[in-house]
Amino acid sequence: MAAQQSNRGHELCLNNCREGQISGVREVLSFDTELIRLETDCGNLTIKGSDLHIGELSLETGSVQLTGQVTSIQYSKSKKAADAGRHLLQKMFR
Repeated sequence: MAAQQSNRGHELCLNNCREGQISGVREVLSFDTELIRLETDCGNLTIKGSDLHIGELSLETGSVQLTGQVTSIQYSKSKKAADAGRHLLQKMFR
């Protein structure tokens, strides 16, 4: 199943900073009305705002629908991806 998830890609569509749809979601790390943290195919995604709600969630298809006032969207590399890159560099420079 992990192989299927990595092939589906990641997309984020946000309409008027009030509602959005996200694909390529691997895991919901945490959520409340002011912060949603997701692990996606492109790394960790943090969404900040107010009155945030996850309306529909399907980890089988990797899609999430959200509503609320979005004020910030930020991507960061997941710890797994960062560690993999570091180990590769260590091997190259031994």
